Amino acid sequence: MPIQQKTALEMILAQDGHGGMSQEAILLHKKQAEDAEKMEKRMSEIEKKVDCLDKKVDTLDEKIEEIKTIISTKTSFVGNLKEVLSNKVFLYILITIFSIIFGINVSEVGLFLFK
Repeated sequence: MPIQQKTALEMILAQDGHGGMSQEAILLHKKQAEDAEKMEKRMSEIEKKVDCLDKKVDTLDEKIEEIKTIISTKTSFVGNLKEVLSNKVFLYILITIFSIIFGINVSEVGLFLFK
């Protein structure tokens, strides 16, 4: 946009009699071209900042997804551990191993636990 306004201004100034425009109209056109150029610079800066923000938000979204995955993995681990500990076969094997390690008679442990 600023390039088009600047080009139009240059064409008007190059014409004889400035295309019939008054000095005030030419001054107005110059100021509009300057304003458009300033606005273009500001818009470019804003676009850069928005792009940077967009990248940061994308990075944040990725990190949140990673955290969700970690949380769901931990939750499933705890659930799996509870399931294993509630399995009777696992408990029998565990009791047998402890009985062997500590030299306790398995039948005595069974009588103690399942009275």
